[in-house]
Amino acid sequence: MAEVGLLPYARIALQVSWAMLPRYRSRFSKRQFTQPQLLAILPCRHWLKWVVAVDLDQQFVLSQLARRNTSERTA
Repeated sequence: MAEVGLLPYARIALQVSWAMLPRYRSRFSKRQFTQPQLLAILPCRHWLKWVVAVDLDQQFVLSQLARRNTSERTA
């Protein structure tokens, strides 16, 4: 599977939400954001959390490998 960046992912999420939701929840809304915009933010937040978690996991693995290599050299 090819890696997908945040921007294409956000565009797809926004297109899907525009097709599914009304523009505003009620006629009395403040109209700062539309419902599709708010819905498109949710998968983007999830994607960002996943990317950060994978990055932290990779950093942990690399630090463990570096520690193992230095301990083997000193032994």
